[in-house]
Amino acid sequence: MPNVKTADRAGDMRPDAAKTCREPVMFNVRDIMRIFKCGRDKAYAIMQTEGFPSFRIDGTYYVERDNLEKWIRSCKNKIISTT
Repeated sequence: MPNVKTADRAGDMRPDAAKTCREPVMFNVRDIMRIFKCGRDKAYAIMQTEGFPSFRIDGTYYVERDNLEKWIRSCKNKIISTT
């Protein structure tokens, strides 16, 4: 049986479980800036691009992680214009 660390009384969790808990389900504009290494204006332009799977809640743009990954895969070998 593999050596897997499980939860103990101090609350430690297996490394893979802890990693899963920290991964965001949704990204906002600041996350897009970090992911694409761009400024705020470009991140907003990306999130407003036709076909980009973003949505707004009270004026704040979000994109689900799974949808962002699918969008990135669908754009492979394509030029995306944000202008």
